[in-house]
Amino acid sequence: MKTSEMKGKDYVFVALKGMLLGLVSLGVPGVSASTVGIIVGIYFTMVDAIANIFKDFKHNAAFLLALMIGYAAGSVGAAFSVTVLAEKVPLVITLVIMGIIAASIVNMILALRKDANKLSNWIVFTVVLVVIFVYNMTIAEGTETTFPEQPRLIDLILMAIVGLVTSTTFIIPGVDFAIVFLSLGIYYPFMNMLANIFSFGAEGYFSILLVNLELLGFYLAGYFVGIFLFSKLIKFLIGKFATQTQFASLAF
Repeated sequence: MKTSEMKGKDYVFVALKGMLLGLVSLGVPGVSASTVGIIVGIYFTMVDAIANIFKDFKHNAAFLLALMIGYAAGSVGAAFSVTVLAEKVPLVITLVIMGIIAASIVNMILALRKDANKLSNWIVFTVVLVVIFVYNMTIAEGTETTFPEQPRLIDLILMAIVGLVTSTTFIIPGVDFAIVFLSLGIYYPFMNMLANIFSFGAEGYFSILLVNLELLGFYLAGYFVGIFLFSKLIKFLIGKFATQTQFASLAF
Protein backbone atom coordinates (compact mmCIF):
# COMPACT_ATOMS: atom_id res chain seq x y z
CA MET A 1 0.00 0.00 0.00
CA LYS A 2 1.24 3.49 -0.86
CA THR A 3 1.52 6.02 1.99
CA SER A 4 -0.90 8.34 0.15
CA GLU A 5 -3.59 5.65 0.37
CA MET A 6 -3.29 5.11 4.12
CA LYS A 7 -6.07 5.97 6.56
CA GLY A 8 -6.02 6.45 10.32
CA LYS A 9 -6.27 2.76 11.20
CA ASP A 10 -3.47 1.92 8.75
CA TYR A 11 -1.02 4.00 10.77
CA VAL A 12 -1.88 1.94 13.85
CA PHE A 13 -0.81 -1.20 11.97
CA VAL A 14 2.33 0.63 10.78
CA ALA A 15 3.19 1.48 14.41
CA LEU A 16 2.59 -2.15 15.45
CA LYS A 17 4.85 -3.39 12.67
CA GLY A 18 7.44 -0.81 13.70
CA MET A 19 7.18 -2.12 17.24
CA LEU A 20 7.90 -5.62 15.95
CA LEU A 21 10.89 -4.27 14.01
CA GLY A 22 12.40 -2.76 17.16
CA LEU A 23 11.43 -5.67 19.39
CA VAL A 24 12.97 -8.40 17.25
CA SER A 25 15.90 -6.60 15.60
CA LEU A 26 17.25 -5.27 18.90
CA GLY A 27 16.11 -8.09 21.17
CA VAL A 28 17.21 -11.01 18.99
CA PRO A 29 20.89 -10.83 17.95
CA GLY A 30 21.54 -11.70 14.32
CA VAL A 31 18.20 -10.40 13.01
CA SER A 32 18.27 -7.06 11.17
CA ALA A 33 15.46 -4.50 11.11
CA SER A 34 15.32 -4.65 7.31
CA THR A 35 14.88 -8.43 7.37
CA VAL A 36 12.01 -8.10 9.83
CA GLY A 37 10.56 -5.42 7.55
CA ILE A 38 10.48 -7.90 4.68
CA ILE A 39 8.88 -10.55 6.89
CA VAL A 40 6.04 -8.28 8.05
CA GLY A 41 5.56 -6.83 4.55
CA ILE A 42 6.51 -3.22 5.23
CA TYR A 43 10.04 -3.07 3.86
CA PHE A 44 9.42 -1.74 0.35
CA THR A 45 6.91 0.86 1.57
CA MET A 46 9.48 1.97 4.16
CA VAL A 47 12.23 2.33 1.55
CA ASP A 48 9.91 4.22 -0.80
CA ALA A 49 8.81 6.61 1.96
CA ILE A 50 12.41 7.40 2.94
CA ALA A 51 13.66 7.78 -0.64
CA ASN A 52 10.72 10.00 -1.67
CA ILE A 53 10.07 11.79 1.62
CA PHE A 54 10.21 15.25 0.01
CA LYS A 55 7.98 14.31 -2.95
CA ASP A 56 4.96 13.61 -0.73
CA PHE A 57 6.17 14.91 2.62
CA LYS A 58 2.80 14.90 4.38
CA HIS A 59 2.01 11.22 3.84
CA ASN A 60 5.57 9.89 3.90
CA ALA A 61 6.44 11.78 7.08
CA ALA A 62 3.24 10.54 8.77
CA PHE A 63 4.10 6.97 7.80
CA LEU A 64 7.70 7.24 9.02
CA LEU A 65 6.61 8.94 12.25
CA ALA A 66 4.20 6.09 13.02
CA LEU A 67 6.92 3.57 12.14
CA MET A 68 9.54 5.28 14.35
CA ILE A 69 7.15 5.59 17.31
CA GLY A 70 6.49 1.87 17.10
CA TYR A 71 10.19 1.13 16.56
CA ALA A 72 11.17 3.12 19.65
CA ALA A 73 8.52 1.39 21.77
CA GLY A 74 9.63 -2.01 20.49
CA SER A 75 13.27 -1.22 21.24
CA VAL A 76 12.44 -0.39 24.85
CA GLY A 77 10.26 -3.47 25.13
CA ALA A 78 13.07 -5.65 23.77
CA ALA A 79 15.12 -5.02 26.88
CA PHE A 80 12.33 -6.25 29.15
CA SER A 81 10.67 -9.02 27.16
CA VAL A 82 12.43 -10.64 24.22
CA THR A 83 15.82 -10.69 25.94
CA VAL A 84 14.37 -12.29 29.08
CA LEU A 85 12.32 -14.79 27.10
CA ALA A 86 15.32 -15.67 24.96
CA GLU A 87 17.21 -16.55 28.14
CA LYS A 88 14.33 -18.45 29.76
CA VAL A 89 12.80 -20.25 26.77
CA PRO A 90 15.27 -19.89 23.87
CA LEU A 91 13.81 -22.82 21.91
CA VAL A 92 10.31 -21.33 21.93
CA ILE A 93 11.58 -17.95 20.69
CA THR A 94 13.69 -19.62 18.01
CA LEU A 95 10.76 -21.72 16.77
CA VAL A 96 8.45 -18.69 16.65
CA ILE A 97 10.97 -16.71 14.60
CA MET A 98 11.61 -19.68 12.30
CA GLY A 99 7.85 -20.06 11.81
CA ILE A 100 7.45 -16.42 10.83
CA ILE A 101 10.38 -16.62 8.41
CA ALA A 102 9.13 -19.91 6.91
CA ALA A 103 5.69 -18.41 6.26
CA SER A 104 7.34 -15.36 4.69
CA ILE A 105 9.47 -17.55 2.40
CA VAL A 106 6.41 -19.49 1.23
CA ASN A 107 4.54 -16.27 0.45
CA MET A 108 7.52 -14.85 -1.46
CA ILE A 109 7.97 -18.05 -3.48
CA LEU A 110 4.29 -18.02 -4.45
CA ALA A 111 4.58 -14.39 -5.49
CA LEU A 112 7.77 -14.95 -7.50
CA ARG A 113 6.98 -18.27 -9.19
CA LYS A 114 5.87 -16.53 -12.39
CA ASP A 115 9.43 -15.19 -12.76
CA ALA A 116 11.18 -18.45 -11.85
CA ASN A 117 12.11 -19.19 -15.48
CA LYS A 118 14.40 -16.13 -15.79
CA LEU A 119 18.08 -17.04 -15.47
CA SER A 120 19.07 -13.52 -14.33
CA ASN A 121 16.87 -13.84 -11.25
CA TRP A 122 18.60 -17.05 -10.15
CA ILE A 123 22.05 -15.56 -10.84
CA VAL A 124 21.22 -12.68 -8.48
CA PHE A 125 19.79 -15.14 -5.94
CA THR A 126 22.96 -17.29 -6.03
CA VAL A 127 25.36 -14.33 -5.87
CA VAL A 128 23.56 -12.89 -2.84
CA LEU A 129 23.66 -16.27 -1.07
CA VAL A 130 27.40 -16.60 -1.72
CA VAL A 131 28.09 -13.04 -0.53
CA ILE A 132 26.10 -13.63 2.67
CA PHE A 133 27.96 -16.91 3.28
CA VAL A 134 31.39 -15.33 2.77
CA TYR A 135 30.41 -12.31 4.86
CA ASN A 136 29.32 -14.41 7.83
CA MET A 137 32.34 -16.72 7.58
CA THR A 138 34.85 -13.86 7.63
CA ILE A 139 33.41 -11.61 10.36
CA ALA A 140 35.89 -11.22 13.21
CA GLU A 141 34.79 -10.41 16.74
CA GLY A 142 35.68 -6.88 17.73
CA THR A 143 38.20 -6.20 20.45
CA GLU A 144 37.45 -3.93 23.39
CA THR A 145 38.84 -0.46 22.84
CA THR A 146 37.90 3.02 24.02
CA PHE A 147 36.99 6.23 22.27
CA PRO A 148 39.35 9.20 22.79
CA GLU A 149 38.61 11.40 25.80
CA GLN A 150 39.26 14.51 23.70
CA PRO A 151 38.13 13.63 20.16
CA ARG A 152 39.79 15.44 17.27
CA LEU A 153 37.99 16.45 14.09
CA ILE A 154 39.23 13.29 12.37
CA ASP A 155 37.69 11.19 15.17
CA LEU A 156 34.33 12.90 14.69
CA ILE A 157 34.50 12.42 10.92
CA LEU A 158 35.26 8.73 11.47
CA MET A 159 32.19 8.47 13.72
CA ALA A 160 30.07 9.97 10.94
CA ILE A 161 31.54 7.41 8.50
CA VAL A 162 30.73 4.62 10.97
CA GLY A 163 27.16 5.93 11.10
CA LEU A 164 27.03 5.91 7.30
CA VAL A 165 28.26 2.30 7.17
CA THR A 166 26.01 0.98 9.95
CA SER A 167 22.94 2.63 8.41
CA THR A 168 23.02 -0.30 5.99
CA THR A 169 21.61 -2.46 8.81
CA PHE A 170 18.33 -0.54 8.58
CA ILE A 171 18.05 -0.60 4.79
CA ILE A 172 19.88 -3.66 3.43
CA PRO A 173 18.20 -6.95 4.42
CA GLY A 174 20.27 -9.49 6.35
CA VAL A 175 22.88 -7.05 7.65
CA ASP A 176 22.78 -7.04 11.45
CA PHE A 177 23.68 -4.02 13.61
CA ALA A 178 25.74 -5.93 16.18
CA ILE A 179 27.62 -7.96 13.56
CA VAL A 180 28.64 -4.84 11.62
CA PHE A 181 29.83 -3.15 14.81
CA LEU A 182 31.81 -6.23 15.83
CA SER A 183 33.41 -6.42 12.39
CA LEU A 184 34.49 -2.79 12.72
CA GLY A 185 35.92 -3.51 16.17
CA ILE A 186 33.93 -0.78 17.93
CA TYR A 187 30.96 -2.67 19.35
CA TYR A 188 32.14 -2.53 22.96
CA PRO A 189 33.27 1.13 23.05
CA PHE A 190 30.03 2.19 21.36
CA MET A 191 27.91 0.30 23.89
CA ASN A 192 30.03 1.77 26.71
CA MET A 193 29.48 5.25 25.28
CA LEU A 194 25.70 4.77 25.27
CA ALA A 195 25.80 3.33 28.79
CA ASN A 196 27.82 6.32 30.01
CA ILE A 197 25.30 8.77 28.52
CA PHE A 198 22.49 7.19 30.56
CA SER A 199 24.56 6.54 33.70
CA PHE A 200 23.11 9.52 35.56
CA GLY A 201 24.89 10.34 38.78
CA ALA A 202 28.03 8.36 37.98
CA GLU A 203 31.37 9.80 39.05
CA GLY A 204 32.62 12.31 36.47
CA TYR A 205 29.36 12.01 34.55
CA PHE A 206 29.13 15.61 33.34
CA SER A 207 32.82 15.81 32.42
CA ILE A 208 32.39 13.15 29.73
CA LEU A 209 28.75 13.77 28.82
CA LEU A 210 29.45 16.47 26.24
CA VAL A 211 32.18 14.36 24.62
CA ASN A 212 29.87 11.36 24.36
CA LEU A 213 27.02 13.46 23.00
CA GLU A 214 29.39 14.98 20.43
CA LEU A 215 30.50 11.52 19.26
CA LEU A 216 26.91 10.26 19.20
CA GLY A 217 25.75 13.36 17.32
CA PHE A 218 28.24 12.84 14.50
CA TYR A 219 27.38 9.14 14.41
CA LEU A 220 23.63 9.85 14.08
CA ALA A 221 24.28 12.47 11.40
CA GLY A 222 26.11 9.90 9.30
CA TYR A 223 23.48 7.27 10.11
CA PHE A 224 20.50 9.30 8.90
CA VAL A 225 22.35 10.49 5.78
CA GLY A 226 23.18 6.85 5.07
CA ILE A 227 19.57 5.74 5.50
CA PHE A 228 18.45 8.36 2.99
CA LEU A 229 21.19 7.54 0.44
CA PHE A 230 20.84 3.75 0.68
CA SER A 231 17.07 4.02 0.42
CA LYS A 232 17.62 5.92 -2.84
CA LEU A 233 19.85 3.08 -4.05
CA ILE A 234 17.33 0.39 -3.10
CA LYS A 235 14.53 2.43 -4.68
CA PHE A 236 16.55 2.65 -7.91
CA LEU A 237 17.19 -1.11 -7.90
CA ILE A 238 13.50 -1.82 -7.29
CA GLY A 239 12.55 0.46 -10.20
CA LYS A 240 15.11 -0.90 -12.68
CA PHE A 241 15.45 -4.51 -11.53
CA ALA A 242 12.18 -5.28 -9.76
CA THR A 243 12.17 -9.09 -9.97
CA GLN A 244 15.92 -9.38 -9.35
CA THR A 245 15.53 -7.27 -6.21
CA GLN A 246 12.72 -9.55 -5.05
CA PHE A 247 14.89 -12.63 -5.61
CA ALA A 248 17.71 -10.94 -3.67
CA SER A 249 15.24 -10.40 -0.81
CA LEU A 250 14.29 -14.06 -0.99
CA ALA A 251 17.99 -14.99 -0.69
CA PHE A 252 18.37 -12.78 2.38
